[in-house]
Amino acid sequence: MGRTVHDIDELFGVVEVDGAYFGAAPRQENKLAERVDRRTARDRNPNRRVVAVARERAGRTLPYVVRSEREAVAIFRKKIASGTIVHADESRAWDVLHASYDTRRVNHSIELVGPNGESVNQVESYNARLRRAEYGQHHRINGQYLQQYANEAAWREDFRTEGNERHWRLVIRTSLNMKKSRVWCGYWQCGTGDLTAIPGTQQ
Repeated sequence: MGRTVHDIDELFGVVEVDGAYFGAAPRQENKLAERVDRRTARDRNPNRRVVAVARERAGRTLPYVVRSEREAVAIFRKKIASGTIVHADESRAWDVLHASYDTRRVNHSIELVGPNGESVNQVESYNARLRRAEYGQHHRINGQYLQQYANEAAWREDFRTEGNERHWRLVIRTSLNMKKSRVWCGYWQCGTGDLTAIPGTQQ
């Protein structure tokens, strides 16, 4: 069976981590006065999930669908090699990473890049790609398939410098060597099935 992004053994070198909410949310209102802060408990949609991402600089991307950034910490500790330099933003969820890695932080309320190159711009690039897909291509990517859309965006980011011919050959070769998908089987049916055993899917 073909490999997926979650078959990567470990990320190493310089790795950025971040999380963003996706799925089950309408676009913001046009007028600022009519917008709501969906981070607050009152206006938060319970069906939204965090796509937490660990990404090597000039390397590979690993997204995981979780309920919070804090939930992603244990996953990242298994997927990020010892000795790696980790860059993160000011979210308190990443505070515990200091115990395991050389962790460097950037405070986005002050700057996008710290004085010593601290940033999560590579992960932000991924988040922007998935956000554009959510609003402009798929329009609805929440629910049990959010992880798969996140994986697809990671593949696009990792191979963004390759030409269209290379993309075509990779997709066709992988499709011809894959067995029937356990994830997409029954996509157009009402039944959802149990996906808790599928790697990379956090229910």
